[in-house]
Amino acid sequence: MINYSDERGSIRGDVRLDVTLQSGKRYWLAPISATLTMKEGDSVGFTIKPMYAGAQSDVSSTLASSNSPVGTWEAVDDETGKIKSIMQITEINGELRAKMLQVLQSDEGPHPLCSKCKGSRRNQPVEGMIVMWGVRHDHNLWDGGNIIDLHSGKVYKVNLQTTEGGTKLMVHGYIGFSLNGRSQLWLRKN
Repeated sequence: MINYSDERGSIRGDVRLDVTLQSGKRYWLAPISATLTMKEGDSVGFTIKPMYAGAQSDVSSTLASSNSPVGTWEAVDDETGKIKSIMQITEINGELRAKMLQVLQSDEGPHPLCSKCKGSRRNQPVEGMIVMWGVRHDHNLWDGGNIIDLHSGKVYKVNLQTTEGGTKLMVHGYIGFSLNGRSQLWLRKN
């Protein structure tokens, strides 16, 4: 059993995870079925994916080292399924960063400000803002960085996984460890 807690440190329940893995290999636990808001009794599914190239797996979205997330992406709203923004991921000195190029859908109008952000981002235009930073490549996974939720102003840890030959990107923001959190699909634009 794995106990997990929310951002306040409150125990939220137990998670049972029965897995047999190869000795000496690193794996990534990827959520495949979870909702933004879960209540007691809800279930969540996970896929365990190898973190090395050429691994034998029946999962179609295994990581591939040649699929860099650098490029321009369309972020898909995880609730409506509609494209809500255009992001550009760049690499500077081995660190990935994402900049919001264009907001396509917003409750605050065509050029929203980040009214709930803290610090230097507070009340700044969302378009042109660096929204993800510090992500580094580690065994075919991009991890170790942060991403800001522009609706809440909260900063989360983030990891990235390219799928389907690099045409899709799973962006997973979380607090604590990656079991907690939410994933969003980005589609490669270029």
